[in-house]
Amino acid sequence: GTMLKPYPAGTQMLLHVGRRTYPDGDRHLEILRDAGLSEQEIRDLKSLPPGTGKGMLVAILEIGQTIETTLQQRSEPTMQRQICAYGSDSGRIVTEIAKVAYLKRPVPMSAQGGVWKTKIPRPVIPDDWELANENVWPKAYHVRDNSSTSAKKGGEGDSGKSQRVIYSISG
Repeated sequence: GTMLKPYPAGTQMLLHVGRRTYPDGDRHLEILRDAGLSEQEIRDLKSLPPGTGKGMLVAILEIGQTIETTLQQRSEPTMQRQICAYGSDSGRIVTEIAKVAYLKRPVPMSAQGGVWKTKIPRPVIPDDWELANENVWPKAYHVRDNSSTSAKKGGEGDSGKSQRVIYSISG
């Protein structure tokens, strides 16, 4: 899949940390400094929790509205602060992140580019995160419930009863 097609607000996705750094020449740091953040605050914002890194699924999120923007819209100071990029450095499709939480532990995984399907163990989803049954596109990826007997047998626990639809994205 691709992030260039509109996913409905409320869609849940996993966030994958890619191996490459976005090539903006660290211009995003200028935006953070201009917003009044200290160097320590910037380091804290850009740091992942211990044990997480590139090539891993690290968070679950719920998206809001996705809109197509013009360069002029993306070049407005408010928009640049919201997307932490200059208009010329960002893509024309902008998606609001409505809710986000780190996974309980990262899941190592090679990226497949764009949006793809994958399976992850249910126990890595934060306890207070409610997986959506609605407003999600079918057959994206399924969360496995590795608890009880299936985990003891060494199986994947993929009975189908506990699966919920979500997406994975690389960023």
